[in-house]
Amino acid sequence: MEFIAKHVIRSTIVLILLITAFGCSEDDSTAGTQTPGNGPTEDVISTPPIEPAPEDTNTVIIGKKNIMIDNRANSVTGKPKKDHKGYDQEGVWEQSNLSGHKNSISRYSSDPTAKVSYITDKVGEQRYCISVYRVTHGNSIDKANYEVFDSGQSLSSVVVNYKMDQAHSGWYHLGEFEFTGTNAKVELTRHQDADNGYLRADALRFKKLKEGHDCLGKTFKTVKKNGIIDNRKDENNPSSKRDTDGYRESGSWEQSSLAGYKSFISRYTNETDAFVTYTAKVQQREYCLGVYRVTHPNSVAAADIAISQNNTLLAAMQVNFKFQVNQSGWVALGRYQFNEDDIVSLKISRPQGEAGVLRADAIRFSSKLSLCD
Repeated sequence: MEFIAKHVIRSTIVLILLITAFGCSEDDSTAGTQTPGNGPTEDVISTPPIEPAPEDTNTVIIGKKNIMIDNRANSVTGKPKKDHKGYDQEGVWEQSNLSGHKNSISRYSSDPTAKVSYITDKVGEQRYCISVYRVTHGNSIDKANYEVFDSGQSLSSVVVNYKMDQAHSGWYHLGEFEFTGTNAKVELTRHQDADNGYLRADALRFKKLKEGHDCLGKTFKTVKKNGIIDNRKDENNPSSKRDTDGYRESGSWEQSSLAGYKSFISRYTNETDAFVTYTAKVQQREYCLGVYRVTHPNSVAAADIAISQNNTLLAAMQVNFKFQVNQSGWVALGRYQFNEDDIVSLKISRPQGEAGVLRADAIRFSSKLSLCD
């Protein structure tokens, strides 16, 4: 009996050891799990969550090279072409019998509340030339207002004259604009001082500009220590010097019989909304700016001159051109601090209601600051 009892006790011990061994095997489905509230076991390596990579704030948004927005839907023929995405009109508009861009339709309105919006999300963080296809006619509005927006922020308003003969129809440059995001909008409305002519709408184009180029494809003038931007091209002399880079005209200008700087030609206009701009990329930080004033008794008594840097207005003034011819010469516009390699622009235009001939010739950047004293 003692032998049997000892055998039973040994068997029981072996059985307990076997059960214990199987209960701790790696095949147990509960092996390696954590009990809520307890720290990780020695077999589990705890790793912190991976932080997402920070956004690259230096990445430049690249926009499309050319963006065309046009009103092409023909309500008369019913052709399948639709208005471009981004073209939106408000108020009462009618289809015109005057052709627009590429002989497509154009529209007109006598509604004082009429508006057209040209909207795109395809621009990038670059400089664009914005141009409109202007459909002109004698019964059109004399002051159409275009306002340019960058991501909801107004950049500029440009007044355009449509009250001209049909020969002036074609692309009209609103100017060059720097965009900071992907969203751009241009709104066309009737200017508050406009006459009762028809407001007309057709195509609008965003064209990405190459570094150092403008709407006309010319390079900006690079100014180091000193520089002069001048309209020197003589239409009557095929071998004459060309206009300096950075000079461009908007509107209708003609060559004058009055001599300008260094006896080169000068230009004039009677058009209400015509203007000229002189644009340069500067190297030095401080310059004395001057304008070569071509005088005549029939000239404007007050020409608007605006000086900007990267589309930010730095100064605005008026200069009297209504003097005798022998009083032509340089007029100092003041000293200005510019950031190196920034785009500097000087614009000469006619104030609203100002009578007389608007004239344009040369402007000067000079590091000789005493010229402004």
